[in-house]
Amino acid sequence: PIYDASLAHHAIGIVLRDRGDLPGAIAELRRGVSLARASGHPEREVDLQATLGITLAWMGRSQQGLAVLDQAVAASRGGPAGRMLMRRALVLKDLGRFREAHEDLCRALPYLRRAADTVWEARSLTHRGEVFLGLGLPGRAATDFARAEALFAASKQEREYAIARHNLGLAALTRGDLPEALSYFDEAGARYEALGETSLDLAMNRCSALLAAGLAEEAAREADATLSRLPSSGGIPYKRAELLFETAIVALTAGDAITARERARQARLLFRSQKRAVWGARADSVIAEARYAAGERSASLFNYVERVAARLESSR
Repeated sequence: PIYDASLAHHAIGIVLRDRGDLPGAIAELRRGVSLARASGHPEREVDLQATLGITLAWMGRSQQGLAVLDQAVAASRGGPAGRMLMRRALVLKDLGRFREAHEDLCRALPYLRRAADTVWEARSLTHRGEVFLGLGLPGRAATDFARAEALFAASKQEREYAIARHNLGLAALTRGDLPEALSYFDEAGARYEALGETSLDLAMNRCSALLAAGLAEEAAREADATLSRLPSSGGIPYKRAELLFETAIVALTAGDAITARERARQARLLFRSQKRAVWGARADSVIAEARYAAGERSASLFNYVERVAARLESSR
């Protein structure tokens, strides 16, 4: 019964996390960890710790989350080690630590293949593809996304198959193929809708495609509509920060420097509290552009731009 109760708290924690109730999720997962420890099943405890680590990171407690994930990785062997490495890589990717995330994912894949863990292999390929996009390598990203898509299709993972189609569109967008990107986004959107799901990421990726096509006003309308769907409280702080950042870029491109600067400042505050240095530097870059677009031509802005450029360069 104690073992089964740990499973129940784990499941409830995941549902609460994915709905955006992170404090509730953390409470459930901590209870699950305690029950798993009492049940005498260390592998169950480690699995719960990994989910807890990701949830803490999404809450903005990145360093604490990574510390929990480090413990989970150290305590794992065989196929489970692949899962733990993938989960840690997910947090490293969100922090912008792409090379460390890539290293973890390359270590994870052989474990998962030997264990014939097809779904988690596909998930790891998905995250490695996202890392390749972060490193500016859309061709290698598309290769991983396509392999993940085939694995998800074979295992009948409908939601994750939709994500794979979405990601192929993102790779197409990154390499500048707008018609292909929008085609993938439309298909992914239809698949999400059929599953009763709304993807804020997809909405923002469509904004990026519209911007690239020169449709700034249309992109701005979609960005505003996306922001309006965010809950006024709760939700996932990681996601809120990224959405604010993306909508700042849209506002800047649409010629609204004041809105761009304000949204980028809000995003920067969240990124800093989440210890996401690379994302914080990106937000500072948008702030600099917004100040310039608003007509500022000061020595203060010049010095600010130099500092931001140095931070972006150091992070590659």
